[in-house]
Amino acid sequence: HPGLTNEAYHALKAVSPSQIKELNRSPLHYFDRFLADDREKKEATPAMQLGTALYTAVLEPDLWDQTVAVPRQAFDRRTKAGKELAAEFEREAAGKIVLSPDDAETVQRMAAAVRSHPAAKFLLDIPGQREASYTWTDAATGLECKTRPDWHSDDRRLVVDVKTTKRSE
Repeated sequence: HPGLTNEAYHALKAVSPSQIKELNRSPLHYFDRFLADDREKKEATPAMQLGTALYTAVLEPDLWDQTVAVPRQAFDRRTKAGKELAAEFEREAAGKIVLSPDDAETVQRMAAAVRSHPAAKFLLDIPGQREASYTWTDAATGLECKTRPDWHSDDRRLVVDVKTTKRSE
């Protein structure tokens, strides 16, 4: 599905890998997360936002400013001027991931480390597609399925999925 937005992908009436993973946990967990009328829409956690920012920095650096907002200065919300600056920033940042300057710098350092790693650089230099959406009908079950890998080579033999993790100390 060329050009399908992330929102349109998620609206497709098909089962995704993350849904199958939840179903493997239990049918009740699947129902509660994806089907229940009273289910809560989960907000992106800070870790999820950091992961999305890293994905953008690694695979779509040209979209960084459209995806991520970083305040250029601290706002003293006790003053009128600080409140005005904060309100202006919030308007400009609407719909974006908001990162602190320290977190943004960390993400950029992580992305630079990924891009400079020989294996990652090799993979990312191969011609390929980002965020391509695919649907199919599973022959064994008749189930409509979907997937949206972060990146895959043009011949679809290599798939890259950007993930973050915490370092254990």
